[in-house]
Amino acid sequence: MKVLKFGGSSLSSAERILRVMEIVSKETNCIIVLSANGNTTNELEKINKAISLGHRDIANSKIKKLKSHFKQLSFELIKTKRYFNLITSKIDEIFLELEDMVLEEHKYHNKNKILSKGELISSSIFCILLTEHNINSKYISALDFIKTNEHNEVDLKQMKKSISKLIDKNSKIHITEGFICKDQYNKTHNLTRGGSDYTASLISQALGAKSTEIWTDIDGFHNNDPRYVENTKPIRKLSFDEAAELAYFGAKIMHPTSIHPCKKGNIPVLLKNSLNPLDRGTIISNNTCQSKIKAIAAKDGITVIKIKSSRMLQAYGFLAKVFNIFDKFKTAIDLISTSEVAISLSIDNTSRLEEIVLELNKISETEIDYKQSIICIVGDDINENPGLAYKIFSEIKDINVRMISFGGSNHNISLIVNQSDKIKTINSLNKCLRPTITMSNTAK
Repeated sequence: MKVLKFGGSSLSSAERILRVMEIVSKETNCIIVLSANGNTTNELEKINKAISLGHRDIANSKIKKLKSHFKQLSFELIKTKRYFNLITSKIDEIFLELEDMVLEEHKYHNKNKILSKGELISSSIFCILLTEHNINSKYISALDFIKTNEHNEVDLKQMKKSISKLIDKNSKIHITEGFICKDQYNKTHNLTRGGSDYTASLISQALGAKSTEIWTDIDGFHNNDPRYVENTKPIRKLSFDEAAELAYFGAKIMHPTSIHPCKKGNIPVLLKNSLNPLDRGTIISNNTCQSKIKAIAAKDGITVIKIKSSRMLQAYGFLAKVFNIFDKFKTAIDLISTSEVAISLSIDNTSRLEEIVLELNKISETEIDYKQSIICIVGDDINENPGLAYKIFSEIKDINVRMISFGGSNHNISLIVNQSDKIKTINSLNKCLRPTITMSNTAK
């Protein structure tokens, strides 16, 4: 069995959905995981915000517009009156729930119910489309087999039992939703943004899939950001660790949480382009080609916190106090650098920053730098290459580097620069490292 996940960009128009159907029709034993169509989740976020603020007219207007979009999409896809009536009836049912929510008092769990509608509509339309084209398939709801606990973790054993009961051996294709799940109270919940990738990898691990395919609109991982750097190339092979570094530090093609389940199950991941299905994409596995440098990724929206205290000098326990503060406010640290009397660290979630700083100020002095970018340089045994650091810093000698992380991983060197310097930095590094990167991309 294979697991194939199709992202929102692959489902953003009738033409693209028909391409996905063509890809899927060639499969004989697979589970299809679908994201919400195109920009749907963003629109549902806006609807949720309007409801939470009591702006009912705005919410109803956005609901009406989104409903019209899906009916038009269905009209372009479904040619048989019987099946068109089926899908429009389902769309009416889903949007009636949204309209009812506008009238209710807003509660937190309603947000998750609102956001779930995108995936529910995608799966409904796709199921009926396959049925119309006589493609043997069965729908299974993610809400029936993915459940999280109080720590937002999925019980894999329970998931395996639940999904195994839903699998129909007479159906060659099973269709389900990414992203959505139930929580410990059996309320609609989700695996957060990018959760469709995570859904696919969890299903793969639970069922011991042969492989996981993540279909987007680009030919796999590129060696740099094609939005800002010219002549980037797809990387044909990556290890799980290299892919995890790239995904976490800025490469948008795959969500970082989705790497671990496949690595744990030793299940190869193939990144493919639904707009160019003949391209071989990127294969992620425990096997990779040897190369010094493979790729550069960048992550914006970083905040750097510098913590200074004489209490650190020849003392133990200070770092523990700092980490306990971040743990208390459930805020993850990206990078960290220390000296005798100072710690610099970076975060990308600032929702609890004010509370964190108040606590830190009880034991230290703090300085905050906003609008920073992490630049991540990824390769195989990257910290075992003499002269590599010299090459990197020679090329960016005119750029102010705010922080450096080197040696914490065998697979990356990470720098922090001002966000305004990001594009210049990744272009400079691309030029400097191109001979090494190109060699890794031509490896078969």
